[in-house]
Amino acid sequence: MIFEQKYRVSIEDVGLNDKVTSKALLSYLEDIACLHSNSVGFGPLNAKDSGFVWILLNWKVEIIKRVTYGEKILVRTWSRKY
Repeated sequence: MIFEQKYRVSIEDVGLNDKVTSKALLSYLEDIACLHSNSVGFGPLNAKDSGFVWILLNWKVEIIKRVTYGEKILVRTWSRKY
């Protein structure tokens, strides 16, 4: 299952060069992982009731182009067998 979300780069997400920072990109990934886990009932808000949590074991980040303030970025996540 692939989960995706569009984000608009806000002013706090860009650095001195007017490009999105690595910290902001990692924040998008953290957010999308939580949204994905929530969509299948294993999110941070469900952990106490379900007894299960979603754990990020690995990630691969490939930055092709750094976007600037106001641009939109599509972030995708997917699960696989561990």
